[in-house]
Amino acid sequence: EKFQKRKSKKLNYYYFDMFQDRFIIPIRNQKGLVIGFGGRLISKTNFPKYLNSSESQLFKKNQSIFSQIMIINSLKNPPKILLLVEGYMDTMALFQNGLRFSAASLGTSFSFFQINKCRNLCSMKHIVVCFDSDNAGKNGIFLLLKKNFFNP
Repeated sequence: EKFQKRKSKKLNYYYFDMFQDRFIIPIRNQKGLVIGFGGRLISKTNFPKYLNSSESQLFKKNQSIFSQIMIINSLKNPPKILLLVEGYMDTMALFQNGLRFSAASLGTSFSFFQINKCRNLCSMKHIVVCFDSDNAGKNGIFLLLKKNFFNP
């Protein structure tokens, strides 16, 4: 798998798995093929809480939506609206509780390409944004409004 290089206190180098101490979730495209992985930190350390696979020819974070294949496979008809949440853990919790019309942006940065993918997942083309109330979530909402993505 992928390893990252870190410098130790003794100025020696060692390698470790970038998904070390993380709950790993596969990220799938609209055909159901795994294109990358997301990891949620399990232990309390100074590492980022969430981490996605590096950008590649298959995985482009700004073109990917988490759960699009889950929505397509779990519902006979497209949902009328789409609930857009921040991360895959939010989406999985909603799916487990019967809300099968949520998708995740894989972070708070969002592209026009992703908005169009979300619109195409629901019949009425309505997206309800529900980001966390922390600073990252508030900034994400502000960026969406600033980019003016929600005008038809």
